[in-house]
Amino acid sequence: PGMEFEISNFISNVMNTMKRQEESENFDLLTGLPMRNTGQKMIAQLMQEHNGCLIFMDMDNLKKINDIYGHKAGDVALQTVTQIIRNNIRSNDKIIRIGGDEILLILDGIQEESFERKLERIRSQVRMARVKGYNKLQLSISTGAVVSMTETREVSVTKADRLMYIAKSSKNRVVSEWNENKQITSSLNERDDNKPLVLVVDDSDMNRFLLSQILLDDYNVIEACDGVEATQIIQDHFKELSIVLLDIVMPRMDGFGVLEFMNANDLIQDLPVIMISSMDEDSAIRR
Repeated sequence: PGMEFEISNFISNVMNTMKRQEESENFDLLTGLPMRNTGQKMIAQLMQEHNGCLIFMDMDNLKKINDIYGHKAGDVALQTVTQIIRNNIRSNDKIIRIGGDEILLILDGIQEESFERKLERIRSQVRMARVKGYNKLQLSISTGAVVSMTETREVSVTKADRLMYIAKSSKNRVVSEWNENKQITSSLNERDDNKPLVLVVDDSDMNRFLLSQILLDDYNVIEACDGVEATQIIQDHFKELSIVLLDIVMPRMDGFGVLEFMNANDLIQDLPVIMISSMDEDSAIRR
């Protein structure tokens, strides 16, 4: 009897483990959302029955949050974004975690105006949200949206995914098939006029992200990934800029090239520059 009891327990444990594994393959344990395979079935069913709205949402900078603050911070940030989305959709709407930082929404039977208002409301609430335990973090999402009418499922998904990447090129944006050709508003136009404007120039995405996170409470921040982009921003927004944080080693044009440009155009007298670099050689310092 003892042996039979142990075998019974063993079989029960194996069956429970298999069930949990099957559930974990279909549902994300972190957010509780259905995963990609389940989402594909939902898309297929929706497209067969109705004209549906497909929305791809990408959480901006999740990898950088994980790298800088740790995966726990990234997990809490993702849960925060997920909850905001859930709070703004109907019970019959579908939300799926595609993987990593991507989320898919499927909305059925919604009018265009309500559709765009809903997405803007989600974007705005995510931007204003604070991550519990990580108050310095500022979140944002990039969104691509399409209404599937006569296209195949594959065309609709491809189109929505492409629009999301257009949004992601400037981040914190909603790009739909109705506003795709409109000018995507520059982040400069959304800045708080009461805060000084800082230009951060560095070819490292992580360095720019870290500096922006440090500064965002007290400053508006605009970023450039190399000297060429930096000189264009300085030309266009010289009167608005308060200071430049400048890396030295960068592709296309390095930090010294930016300084030479500023000197040649008599800009250095009125726009302070702080050099940020790991170069500590005497020659670099003298230069």
